[in-house]
Amino acid sequence: MANSVPIATPYVFPSSQAFHGNDGLWSTFIVRIRSPAQEFNFLPSTNGSDPVVPLTQGCVKNLGNESEASCGALRGALPLNNRDSYGFSTNSSTTWQNIGLFGFDLGRQLGLDTTAQFGYETVGLAAQNSGGPTLEGQVAAGIATNEYLLGMFPLDIKPTNFSTFDDPQPSYLANLKNKSIIPGLGFGYTAGAHYRYTGMTASLVLGGYDASKYDGNTSKAFQFGPDDSHSFTLGVQNINAENTLLGTVSPLTDGIIASIDSPLPYLWLPREVCDRFETAFGLRYDNDLSLYPVNDTVHAQVKQLNPTVSFTLGEGTRSGTGTENSMVIKLPYAAFDLQVSRPLMKNQTKYFPLKRTTNSTQYTLGRTFLQETYLGVDFEQHIFNFNFAKMRLSIATFLCTAALAAPAPINEINDPDRFTYYNSPKPLAGPCDLCTGPDGAIWAQNILADVITRVDPETGEVEEFPIPYETATGFSLIQDLEPQRLALACAIQPGEDGMIYAAAGIRSQFLRIDPTTKEIKVYTPPPPNNPLGNVLNFNDLWAADDGMYFTLTTANVLFHFDYATEVFTPYIPPTPLAGPIGTFLASDGNIWICEFLASKIAKFDRTTKTFTEYPLPLLGGLGPAVMRAESPTGTIWFTCFLGNSMGSIDIHTGEVKIYPDPLPAALPTEDTVDAEGNVWYSTATRSTINKLDVKTGEITLVKQPVPLEILPLPVSVPPLLNIAVHYGPGNAIWFTEVLNNRIGKYQL
Repeated sequence: MANSVPIATPYVFPSSQAFHGNDGLWSTFIVRIRSPAQEFNFLPSTNGSDPVVPLTQGCVKNLGNESEASCGALRGALPLNNRDSYGFSTNSSTTWQNIGLFGFDLGRQLGLDTTAQFGYETVGLAAQNSGGPTLEGQVAAGIATNEYLLGMFPLDIKPTNFSTFDDPQPSYLANLKNKSIIPGLGFGYTAGAHYRYTGMTASLVLGGYDASKYDGNTSKAFQFGPDDSHSFTLGVQNINAENTLLGTVSPLTDGIIASIDSPLPYLWLPREVCDRFETAFGLRYDNDLSLYPVNDTVHAQVKQLNPTVSFTLGEGTRSGTGTENSMVIKLPYAAFDLQVSRPLMKNQTKYFPLKRTTNSTQYTLGRTFLQETYLGVDFEQHIFNFNFAKMRLSIATFLCTAALAAPAPINEINDPDRFTYYNSPKPLAGPCDLCTGPDGAIWAQNILADVITRVDPETGEVEEFPIPYETATGFSLIQDLEPQRLALACAIQPGEDGMIYAAAGIRSQFLRIDPTTKEIKVYTPPPPNNPLGNVLNFNDLWAADDGMYFTLTTANVLFHFDYATEVFTPYIPPTPLAGPIGTFLASDGNIWICEFLASKIAKFDRTTKTFTEYPLPLLGGLGPAVMRAESPTGTIWFTCFLGNSMGSIDIHTGEVKIYPDPLPAALPTEDTVDAEGNVWYSTATRSTINKLDVKTGEITLVKQPVPLEILPLPVSVPPLLNIAVHYGPGNAIWFTEVLNNRIGKYQL
């Protein structure tokens, strides 16, 4: 009986598609509170551990003559039972368990002292019936204050401590991880920007991050700060403003250490820095409001100039000599062009989100800063990463686990002297897959011609052996092609019986090659097979002690070929049209398979003859193709052809991780592992072979010598169509260039 085991993947928290707030327009997220469920628009809080919901008391207390129904909507409360809601009432909830009134730590460092009503409550994510996760018995806080008008969804993992409790209460994010709803403790967040397009909504991923939302060229990783109450601290080394009323100015010249904190929109900066902003942007400080209102005349002048404000960020307060020591985030004036309204001010008023600090512990970059940046956090590695957020209208999401919230550093090597090439004697043969045979030679399967190629690593001699043409009667309608042409085959591996085995592509056949006599025997597997042939021809095979396991992708079958009896035994994956390609015998004795069309990894238990399937994250894990590398820890590595990523799965726990390729549209194809445990992979469109250091996450792109590269693009023009990559004889990485009709070797 086949098993299907769900694997925790990062949760994409969908935005509400609406903008709310009395201190600007901010993209919100729907959170469900209590039972029966009541929905609210929340803002993410990077410095909170528990959900914070506005209480009904806040309307009466803070808005005076305003109608309570209008107040509830202003505070993010959605209608309940087709009636306007005033907010959250603990008395109307059947699931609220009161804990008591306690001080509210959020904002205390900034001088904001708030009391909250704490209790246990049912809290769910996204709208009712959306499929979002729901946690029962979760600590939640109710507030009735002006400082925080909307509810807040917590992104921190610190437990909550109550003076009346002995045990710390886990955070919402920690409980999601504890219940295997998300794969790790981390998140990725950008606040969105109402001024972009018709409104660019926020992006929030729990347990991972969305690689499509950031620009890897501007990324920088930071270690958590020493203060546990504010982990996300970094050096603001310089602030530079261009096209202001004074031209180009530098409000900040002496660096500071600041926190990243999203509950409030303001930039909390030293008094002298605020003064320089005042003169550059025509601001006046209102002592009663502690705000910088902007009058219409000044606003029109500044908006016409369209200034920008650039922040230079780094580990410390001084920038280094190399660009790797700092990064620059540039915000347009539109990011600061906000409006404040009731209850803070009776009439809607333009303001600049700047706050004066009284001491250095208050330096903070608030939600305004996160409109143009993407924040990725990995609590388990104590790392957070800043990137310039990509502002584009796209539904594409490339999910990655939190363990890689800090994108890997990228190196490039250009060392053409280490490359050696072996040209195919047959024109347009198209060497595709390769392996090391029992005789120590490199053997290759060709995709455009029915020949097998052998390269002697010692002498460099290249030989070709024609595949006998045999019809696949009953199993392929495509039988009358010219012999020795258009093989559409790309799979070859050594067996444990001293032979070499390969696919015969479009005719759905199977080959056995004697490396001593060079004799090639053709087999036609029995049903289930595919009457159109194996038209998705990148099937694969791998050796076991008793026979070869190989896939027919379009037939949706895993075959076992017995060395001794030459009997084929089929095994069908539980997912229809799974599209199995990559096949690998792991150290646990099981066969692991890439299900290309289903975007799953499957484990075939050779003892029980059953499958277990592991779904991959959306898009980043699309199209798993080939797996041929295993780390000593029991981690199998595979390529995600359509997801433009590398992936790994722990054979003991089933934990899946996705490693996006640093450049778009590379299309990773095959992988291998060298003697030092580094994983190498090939890409179909980029003329590089690529090394992934599994310990550090560092990616090195080794550039292949290209006679003509028309444009310096992320993909090669024309592409070489690299398919195979294989660690083989001479401590070298061997690879194929289909369109150059040759086999290459890179000497390590």
